[in-house]
Amino acid sequence: MSVTFFEIEGPSGPERIEIRRPRNPEEFRELVRVQLETWKMSRTEIVGHRIIRAIADNGGVVLGAFTDKGRVVGYSLAFLAEEGGKIFLYSHHTGVVPEYQGRGIGLRLKLAQREEALRRGIDLIKWTFDPIRAGNSYFNLTRLGAISNTFLMNYYGRMNNSLNRGMRSDRLKAEWYIRSPHVERRIHRVMNVERIASLGEEVLRVEKISDVEIPGEPIEFPHSDVVLVKVPDNLEEIRKDRLAMESWRNAMAKAFMFYFSHGYWDACFLMPYHVLIRAKKEDILSGVML
Repeated sequence: MSVTFFEIEGPSGPERIEIRRPRNPEEFRELVRVQLETWKMSRTEIVGHRIIRAIADNGGVVLGAFTDKGRVVGYSLAFLAEEGGKIFLYSHHTGVVPEYQGRGIGLRLKLAQREEALRRGIDLIKWTFDPIRAGNSYFNLTRLGAISNTFLMNYYGRMNNSLNRGMRSDRLKAEWYIRSPHVERRIHRVMNVERIASLGEEVLRVEKISDVEIPGEPIEFPHSDVVLVKVPDNLEEIRKDRLAMESWRNAMAKAFMFYFSHGYWDACFLMPYHVLIRAKKEDILSGVML
């Protein structure tokens, strides 16, 4: 497994970050701290350091982002999986502690994960993400080039960490075809997202009630080749209103389930919209559409 070095502007000045596998039990223990700081998890929700070590030693890919002072500020965890005879990596975690977010570390972790998978002859990585979060949706769909046509309602059940508390744990399953021209183009920022999105028809009618955005129920879903599913402009404000939060979850769930069942793929995100395209997966992955 190769080692990646790069420079960032850290919270207190320039720092050198190293992406590599943990080398000893103490470094594996540090990955638990990263989980606690990144997702504000309870101790019952974390993946323990012994399980992480076992995954790393038995076919999984575990990477840490280490500062030049030895602190772990991010990590990713993926294990071998199989579905329908296809072997792939399932990436359960990729996270960066809050004070180091927005500095390219998460992207470097995913690219190192991709490099290691390709080295092993694996060309597919899957994971789940919350489609109501604009930042995650952009990172997964537009920056990395993952695609999705699988909606999972309340996938994890009730979650007690601060990022998910009070919300139904709806997720999309990302499929990252890491050898495809589509992914190569996204990694190198070659894309036609704006052009495709400009052809889209909005799915959700959003109105403001007492200064809170609420999505209305569409009478019927449009059948354009490109449709746009909006996310709330201010999620943290929406989370303070239980009924508003439920309205957004329900409206987005209905839209994703309808369009995925009619041959659409969520292929990119352009704020504040998921851009769903009616197309064959092979055509999207060829790189000629986006």
